[in-house]
Parts: sequence; structure tokens; C-alpha cells
Amino acid sequence: MRGTSAFYALNALASGEKLWYLGGANFPPDYTPRMAGLDRFIAYDRPNFIGREAAIRDRETAPKRRLVTLAVASTDADAAGYEPIVLRGDLVVL
Repeated sequence: MRGTSAFYALNALASGEKLWYLGGANFPPDYTPRMAGLDRFIAYDRPNFIGREAAIRDRETAPKRRLVTLAVASTDADAAGYEPIVLRGDLVVL
């Protein structure tokens, strides 16, 4: 059991460092793979997979949001995620 826990811990650290995201573990289900830049991993030509129709519809429309990684260069701020981003007093992203 200890080996499994260590595997999950290392996987979590590596995915965060390499910016690899795992479905519902890293972002809510209302975000699509396309919003996260992961649509290159979807085999749209594969005939039968769960969610294929939704994936094709998503591919044919412009995403409402784009998930990006931001590096915060600050010594007095803790960025934990899902927080508003303000630039010069203006709300940029919520």
C-alpha cells in the first residue's frame, strides 16, 4: 500500500511541474480538453468513445475560456488556484 501512495504523490508532483492535467482531478468537468489545450490527444476519427459527439461539437466552436498556466513572481502572494487575477486594478480573469 505504501508504494501506491508514493506513486500517486510523485505523479501529482510531476503533473504539476510538467503542467500535465488529469481530468476532474485538476479542473472541474465544465472545462473541456480543448480549453486546456489537450484536444491534440483526442482521436476524433475513432468511431466509438464516450463523449465523442460532445468532443466534436466542442472542436467546431470557439472556446469560451482558455486555461493557461501563470507563473507568479512575488514574495508576498500565494497562488492557490481558482482566484481572480487583477492587473493594475482591473479584473482580468475570474
